[in-house]
Amino acid sequence: REDWRIPFPFVQVGNGFEYRRRDFWPFYGYRRTGGLERTYWLWPFFRFEKRSAGDESDEKTFLLPFHWRSTPKEAAANPAKGHPAPRASFKLWPLYGTRLEADGTRFTEVLSPLWFKDPKGLEELAGVFWRLGSRSQRPDGERRTTLLFGLYESRSRPGESRDWRILGGFWGRETADGVRRTRFLYHRLGK
Repeated sequence: REDWRIPFPFVQVGNGFEYRRRDFWPFYGYRRTGGLERTYWLWPFFRFEKRSAGDESDEKTFLLPFHWRSTPKEAAANPAKGHPAPRASFKLWPLYGTRLEADGTRFTEVLSPLWFKDPKGLEELAGVFWRLGSRSQRPDGERRTTLLFGLYESRSRPGESRDWRILGGFWGRETADGVRRTRFLYHRLGK
């Protein structure tokens, strides 16, 4: 492998086995090494990445770090054989974000201030405090909606009525044991 960096870091040129690099920072850059291929134009305004490993790949597009899209692709997406369906994410930071999970659940949020992916960590624990609204829809048709930083929540399932709560149950309607009930002051009213 051979790299030339003159004048560093503005011009970098390299060649080698499964390696190629052309950087004329900040105007244009290209790098291919192993399973990674990365290109940028007018850094940091536009960047494209593609990572490949075997028959799987992950393509990412970034536009002025406020917009990015990620589309992993499996060559043989077949749930019956243990291969999950393709998933994707899109973010217009910090206003909007959406992602499609491997199980087919689609999650959308308005006000999405995290610039990194962390759906099972910080987003799940503290997301209600910064999201103006969110909605998830599962493949079985179940929908969950949260509005106004968690003050209003609703859930609906196909063939059933819609449940909703304000302030976590201060007031709301729900179905429990096949009976439709009202909640007030965090208690169920009625039989």
